[in-house]
Amino acid sequence: MRAISHASVLFALTASALAVAAADLQTCRNIADAQQRLSCYDALSPPAAASTTATATALAPKPAAPAPVQALASNADAFGLPVNARTGEAQTVSSRLARELDSWAPNQIIQLANGQLWQVVDGSSGVLQAENQRVLVRRGALGTYFMEFDGLNRSPRVKRVQ
Repeated sequence: MRAISHASVLFALTASALAVAAADLQTCRNIADAQQRLSCYDALSPPAAASTTATATALAPKPAAPAPVQALASNADAFGLPVNARTGEAQTVSSRLARELDSWAPNQIIQLANGQLWQVVDGSSGVLQAENQRVLVRRGALGTYFMEFDGLNRSPRVKRVQ
């Protein structure tokens, strides 16, 4: 009960202070002479020391924005990296396998000729032929990536590890 009475008293004091401030502002607005109107507004403002500090803070130079992340050589270089490391990411990357593979398996890391490393993250496995050495890594829904092997219908879901 005591908390409610304190809150109601505080509310009443705040409301009356706002009403006085609004009435004072209206009084200043009605003054036609610019110098007198300015003096009226100055009389309503807080003491000069606080005003000077507020003005100095408002006029202080803003800190410089952080330097942008160094742009990567091309869009393909950023493909598959986490969002905070990307700049203008490509939608696909086409490459060849760095070394000849005859299959892929769950959690296997596959190296591309462009130096990227991709890990198979789904439970899939598959067999590759010598003509399946060209790959296309494409973006899927919700931040997923799929590795498509030339001439195959199956595409394992992958994530870039390097």
